[in-house]
Amino acid sequence: MNLRPLKLVSALAFTVMLSPTAYAFSVVSYWNGGGYQYQLTADGGTIYRAAYNSSTIDKYDSVGNYLGNFTAGSSRSLGAAGGKMVTKNGASLSLWDLNTEMLITNVTTSNNSNHGLAYDPNSNKAYFGTGSGGVYTYDFDDGSNVYLGNLGNADGQGSSYFEDLEIAGGFLWVIDGTDSDILKYNLDGSYVGKETTNAGLHIEGFGYDETTASFWGHSDYTPDFGANNGTSGYYVQELAGFNQIAPPQPVPPPLALVPAPAPLALIALGLIGLGVRRRQ
Repeated sequence: MNLRPLKLVSALAFTVMLSPTAYAFSVVSYWNGGGYQYQLTADGGTIYRAAYNSSTIDKYDSVGNYLGNFTAGSSRSLGAAGGKMVTKNGASLSLWDLNTEMLITNVTTSNNSNHGLAYDPNSNKAYFGTGSGGVYTYDFDDGSNVYLGNLGNADGQGSSYFEDLEIAGGFLWVIDGTDSDILKYNLDGSYVGKETTNAGLHIEGFGYDETTASFWGHSDYTPDFGANNGTSGYYVQELAGFNQIAPPQPVPPPLALVPAPAPLALIALGLIGLGVRRRQ
């Protein structure tokens, strides 16, 4: 399905403050139009989207202008970061160079899970989900395929049904498929907390773009606000208001107030000289 051109319908600012932890959900813009298409990721100021099981990756800028497309092989999920993209269809996992739009490598993973896909350029690993709470990693350097476990819905609410995964700021982010809460994990799968809480819409795919420092999500469900309220439609929304995207910085150790050897020697000589002068 050809979704071009997209129309920028409105610019919104919608924030919900829910608790002392100040989880926030902000939608600053959305595009309206098109049909069901849950694959989405972002990198380098470009949003990448593809229809279900499609081999055509469409590209858009942050305001919805169509930038062309390229063929990346049939896929059911996308993830991108650091100038590279991963696509997956069944057990087949591919790594692409977004600058040349050429295939880097194609590998066979240990399973055919396809619900959510993310790429970490720092470790050169792909993260992919089972849809029921399980998350795997594949290391493109050593070929290891590791099961992080069934992460579930660690906030204790709703189900463990995941819609999509993303890597940003050294964390793994997960969309809860039941209520679109955005959950935050360390890269080893340990739970950190719930970053944002659903504001009345169902997110099916999302990506984080370091260039614009924003998440992008989409759904074909009706949002509860905006010009498209009350009708069924497809939109892409930019999410803002996230807390602690970047990992916490280590606290530097306190400065030790210990004189260096050379100043100590000078102080000693000065005291000796003062003592000699007094005796004289």
